[in-house]
Amino acid sequence: MVQTGAVTLDGNTITAPTCAASPSSSSPNGPSTLASLATAPQYTCPTIGIGIIAPIIIESRRVDADSVFVSWGPYSGTDKFNVRYGMSKDKLLYNVDVTGFSTTINALPSNQPIWVQIAARNECQIGTYEASRLVGGPSLPSAGFGPRENKAPWYFLVSIFNRFLSRR
Repeated sequence: MVQTGAVTLDGNTITAPTCAASPSSSSPNGPSTLASLATAPQYTCPTIGIGIIAPIIIESRRVDADSVFVSWGPYSGTDKFNVRYGMSKDKLLYNVDVTGFSTTINALPSNQPIWVQIAARNECQIGTYEASRLVGGPSLPSAGFGPRENKAPWYFLVSIFNRFLSRR
């Protein structure tokens, strides 16, 4: 490439593009370009519907040490929700958008209780969250004694045998 900004290959000449605006039409204010004629699209964010309420958690359970399952309801006009969760009631640092009425939250700290809130959402807004709820506490350890072997039939037979012997 020489100072002229052109390259010739087998008889074809490629010239460098120029950055000068080229007029596409004339207007009373002077020449205009396509960029000056372009307008931004007008988009307004729809509001969350009036009848749509904050859902209530109806079931939650620990799936394994680092996962919890949460489901909610009732249906009030949408199936799009935002699930917000965290390790303390006042610090719900994580969230996920869900389509449907349940989700499994994975990759949580092992056996830690999780606080969860759910709100309806649309394309660009999140509605009012329900009150946060503690879900997926750690499994309780075994307490007390294990189940005993059922010896009732033996006790019954021994009592009959004792009665038989006591009558003699």
